[in-house]
Amino acid sequence: MEKINIKNLLVNKNFSIKEAMKIIDAGRLGIAFVVDNKKRIFGVVTDGDIRGAILDGINIKKSIKEITNTNPIIIEKPSSNGRVYPYQLRKLKNQLSSPEEIEAAMPRSGSLKVPVVCEGSLIKGIIFIDDYKKNKFLTIKREPKLNQRGIKKVLLVGGAGYLGSVLSRKLLNKGYKVKVLDNLTYGDHGIKDLYKDKNFDFLKGDI
Repeated sequence: MEKINIKNLLVNKNFSIKEAMKIIDAGRLGIAFVVDNKKRIFGVVTDGDIRGAILDGINIKKSIKEITNTNPIIIEKPSSNGRVYPYQLRKLKNQLSSPEEIEAAMPRSGSLKVPVVCEGSLIKGIIFIDDYKKNKFLTIKREPKLNQRGIKKVLLVGGAGYLGSVLSRKLLNKGYKVKVLDNLTYGDHGIKDLYKDKNFDFLKGDI
């Protein structure tokens, strides 16, 4: 199992969104910790944050600090017994007012990834919280396997156009299974040669 190097999850707040995307992709945890020039924590950004920003029309050349969560949940002194309780967790800028705030932050699937911050606001590690029961938080004792990607199937809506056809090829080259949904308003010239690929599927339609 590959060991997590926390340095590979750090991105400077002045980096572009595109640069942050590369770091998140390389880290394979769906998250990056945004830091200032002195490596102090500035906030947290996830692949979901970036997807939402792109859907809102933001230019990926803009600085990542524009879409960073600057008040994430952090922990300063994790327990050695594998359990983390609500009073040990806090927001970067203020104390949590109730355990319900942390419960609301738990993802629908997977783990809540929490940076371990030491004095001087430097990030020295990461913990994974994967359960919430009666105000008790159970941390993952072992680090997740980084050599496995959770998503291996992709649906591209309107994927027969220029951008979609280029993206389809890039995803197929990385081992993804790709399904394109398109009404072929402009024809299928961009994807016609992909029909023979066993990992490519086409569905004619309009959402």
